[in-house]
Amino acid sequence: MTARALPCDLCGVLNTTLSRGCLAFALLGWAWLGGGAGCLGAKPPPPTELCPGSAVVEPANSGEHTYVLDYPGGILDARGVDWVGQEPEAVEIEGDEPGCFQGGRMTGTWDYAAPWETFHTTAAVSVRTVKQPTRVHAVHAQNYGDGVSVEFYVPCPNGSLVPWVYIRSNHLEDLHDDAIEVDGLCAAEIFDNLIDRTFVGFGFRNRSSDPNASGSQNTVIVEKNLVRLHAFPNNYEGEPEHGGFWKWAHEGHGPRIKVRNNRFLAFDTPSGPLFPYVTRVADCVNNVLLFAGSEAEWSAALASNCDDDGDDGLCDGQRMLALASCYSVITKPDTQTEADFLAAHWDPHVASWKATHGADNE
Repeated sequence: MTARALPCDLCGVLNTTLSRGCLAFALLGWAWLGGGAGCLGAKPPPPTELCPGSAVVEPANSGEHTYVLDYPGGILDARGVDWVGQEPEAVEIEGDEPGCFQGGRMTGTWDYAAPWETFHTTAAVSVRTVKQPTRVHAVHAQNYGDGVSVEFYVPCPNGSLVPWVYIRSNHLEDLHDDAIEVDGLCAAEIFDNLIDRTFVGFGFRNRSSDPNASGSQNTVIVEKNLVRLHAFPNNYEGEPEHGGFWKWAHEGHGPRIKVRNNRFLAFDTPSGPLFPYVTRVADCVNNVLLFAGSEAEWSAALASNCDDDGDDGLCDGQRMLALASCYSVITKPDTQTEADFLAAHWDPHVASWKATHGADNE
């Protein structure tokens, strides 16, 4: 983002009386000076909700899809902005400085029942930055392939002490591929998101073109999320059921996982694991797995997704037993309707999240 400094003495005066003094003048700067703003050299403006404070705040607009972080700690403020259409990436975040993208609503207008190839190379938010951390906060994305995709070529190290990307308080729904995709196996924090109807939860699997890529020394924190899997009319390569919560790199190449205080909801015998690889779990506390399918589908799920790729060597039923101290499992009896099961165990949590969050248009 290219910024033009405002008269900082004016910003300094208003900072004493207005809670958003600098930010107000920063936005006026766009009208006066043609784009970019900030009180360079003055006291930074207050943080905008989840984003840390910065001397540079760039307002987003629906006519632009690519944004560049080129000032340390810059904020791309998209609150109240709608991207509607069929752009492969509604928003691309590039640049060589850490920063934060906040707010905005990205709505794909493809036919909900379109072939899976239509969605497979699309993402609501594509992260392409080359310096950590990048933050994606409080967006509302729907009807894309991926929700937030950290592109596989970003230069994240194996062994990062802090997350490369923070993904917080977003509402991601109707995602036909991965809710969160990080093919480069970067360290990440995925916190306090509502992920409602997605084919796969978390995709941390390296590309076949780079089979030796490893994030084994990185850590992915998955905490306080609501994650609901969903089978669409046309799924990946014609699969009839939804995928799993964990699409992870094999042979121990996947990042370590800290999974805490989440609620997961599945409906089918999935084509991917319901539980994380036990050998990759670094911390596990107070998670709930809900299964709304039939009793026969649950039995089949426990016997499925057996590892023969050099990871934990277990099937999902064995993983459930190994993680029994940190996962509570609630299954729907055949005598109960799906609607009643969701009303008891899922719907109230979604309503509570929506009532207390600022993801755009909630």
